[in-house]
Amino acid sequence: MTPQAARAAAAVLGLLAGVPEGGGAPAVDLPVTLERRTLRIGSIPLAKLPELVWPNAAAPATLAK
Repeated sequence: MTPQAARAAAAVLGLLAGVPEGGGAPAVDLPVTLERRTLRIGSIPLAKLPELVWPNAAAPATLAK
């Protein structure tokens, strides 16, 4: 994430945050999703992540010695 994108995300989250009824620090409740290598908070894309290649699930598992 670029510094500019981080500042923009912090500004938007700051605008959306509300103080809980009982007091305390401001909080925001937003979904965090990872789809097609894109990390999003709500509908805001934050970062493009590298592709993860999982080992073949059909192959038998082995334990390291």
